[in-house]
Amino acid sequence: MDFEKAFMRPFQDGKKLALGILLSLFPIINLLALGYLAKSTHLVLKKRKAFALPEWDDWGNLFLHGLAAALIGIAWSLLVVLVIVAMGGTLIFSLLLGRATLSSVFAALVNAGLLVAAVPAVLFLAVYMLPASFVEYAREYRLRDAFRIKTLARISFRKEYFAAWFVGGIYITAASLMLRWIPLLGASVASFVASMTALTLLAEIRRDFQSE
Repeated sequence: MDFEKAFMRPFQDGKKLALGILLSLFPIINLLALGYLAKSTHLVLKKRKAFALPEWDDWGNLFLHGLAAALIGIAWSLLVVLVIVAMGGTLIFSLLLGRATLSSVFAALVNAGLLVAAVPAVLFLAVYMLPASFVEYAREYRLRDAFRIKTLARISFRKEYFAAWFVGGIYITAASLMLRWIPLLGASVASFVASMTALTLLAEIRRDFQSE
C-alpha cells in the first residue's frame, strides 16, 4: 500500500475534487459521486500504481454505478435490520405467549442477552465487509460480485485489509469531526475525500491479492 499517494490522490485536480464534493451534497445526484468513486476504484484495480483521477464523463454509467453502490449499502443495512427484527420479534413473542414461570423469564432474559450481543456484532460485520463489497463490484462492475461471500471473507480476513480499513475509518472519522463546523459542506468534503483515500488503499490490496 502506498499511503502517501492514496492520501494525496483526491487533491491532484481541484476541479475534479470540487465537482465530487458538490455532487455529494444532493440526494439522488450524489449517486454520481458514488459512481465516480467506483470508477476511481476500478482504475486502481486494473492498473498498477494508477493513482490518477479519472475524468468526469460517461454520466449515465456513473449514475448506474452509484445506484449499484447504494444497493450494496442497503443490502448490508438490511442484514442488520433483519437480525434485530428476528431476534427482537422472538423475544417479544416469547414474552407475550409465555406464562410467567421461572423458565419463561429465564428464556426471555437469554434472548435479550443474545439480542444485545448480536446486534453490535452484525453491525460491525456489515461496516467491515461493506468496503470489500464495494471494491468487488468495482472490479468488473457486476453487482453479484459484491456478494460472493467466500471471496469477501478471503480478502477481508487478511491483516492488510484490516490495516487499510482501520486507517480509512480513522481518517473518515477524524475528517468528519474536524469539518463538522461547516454546515453541509463539511460532511460532503470529509465523505468524498476520505472515501477516495480509503477505497484506493483497499483497491491496492485487492489488486495485489488477485495477482498472487
